[in-house]
Amino acid sequence: MLTEIIIILGIILVIIIGLIYLIFRWLNKIGQTKIGLWFLALIFFGLTYLIYIALNPTDGFYKDEFENYTGLEFPESGKILIKNATYPDQHGDYSAHAVFKLDKKDFLKITEQIQKSSKFQIDTDKFLKPTANHQTHYLLNSKDLGLIFKLKFDTKTNTIEMQRDSW
Repeated sequence: MLTEIIIILGIILVIIIGLIYLIFRWLNKIGQTKIGLWFLALIFFGLTYLIYIALNPTDGFYKDEFENYTGLEFPESGKILIKNATYPDQHGDYSAHAVFKLDKKDFLKITEQIQKSSKFQIDTDKFLKPTANHQTHYLLNSKDLGLIFKLKFDTKTNTIEMQRDSW
């Protein structure tokens, strides 16, 4: 199954490269060499950007993850300090991790909403020990056994650590 997918994707890639080359040749043939070179440069930089954001997602990705799993809007005062994500595997499984800082008002509001939410429970993992900064850990109540979504609240610095893992 995976081999067929790779072959199909390879064929599609060859067709796309062929079309780009034909357009470039056609532009050269009609005397528009400069436009042809600009066309190639635009395609190259566009693909480079798409590959970059696929491997290094923008802040919007982490905000969307927060909103999708908590059901809360990402606060205006939220500033992402640390972010990291893995590229999805063939099954769509990936990990995403972010730490974001909030002002005191938004931090208290989100903490209260998560505490009251039936979607979350306090993480009672016996190996999880509260650190000086992260006293409270919340775990998403998920019916998907291959998904873990955790929030850790740092009351001293008004930061929230978000961790999403699937396998």
